[in-house]
Amino acid sequence: MAEQFTDRKAAFYLQNRDDIEEWAGLRDEARVVVERHLLTRVDDVLTFAADQGAEVYSKDLEGGAYPRAGLTRPAWLHAGLLDLAVVIGWQTRALLVPRHENEWPYVGVRISYKQKDQDRRTRVSDELSRLRAGGYHSSRVTNAWPLWASVTSPGACGFDPAVLADNCILRLQQLWSQAAPVLDALH
Repeated sequence: MAEQFTDRKAAFYLQNRDDIEEWAGLRDEARVVVERHLLTRVDDVLTFAADQGAEVYSKDLEGGAYPRAGLTRPAWLHAGLLDLAVVIGWQTRALLVPRHENEWPYVGVRISYKQKDQDRRTRVSDELSRLRAGGYHSSRVTNAWPLWASVTSPGACGFDPAVLADNCILRLQQLWSQAAPVLDALH
């Protein structure tokens, strides 16, 4: 006689295991689709940068582990290093992985790992701290992200990757309008 399941979720999984595992295997294909939509919006970043009198910042857009695209200013140079940018980014391998810290794309202010001046890092983080009340965070793991926020799916049951990419551009524009004046004032 079969044991009665008291955990309905476990029972559901066991009864539908093959389908669930097949569907979970689609994550890699979905990740490629989402990343393709994000990459198609890089031209919008270029246009926005030109409209703002800023320079384009990009890194790892072709097959990188942490692709990023955004804006910077030549005036943000410190100790010979252009170390600050306001960007959209994502971690390729973590994209769409449930409960991963980088499950979703994010927008943020990035300070280069090459910047070794700890006073600079602290000052940038302190100056941006007032923006954290707007739903932004500072990195728990590294001080390369003194300000960031995930751009999550707009719907609970599925989403359109084009809408997610649109939201990334909108959030980048919003963050730029808030963070750029703060960063400008530091220089």
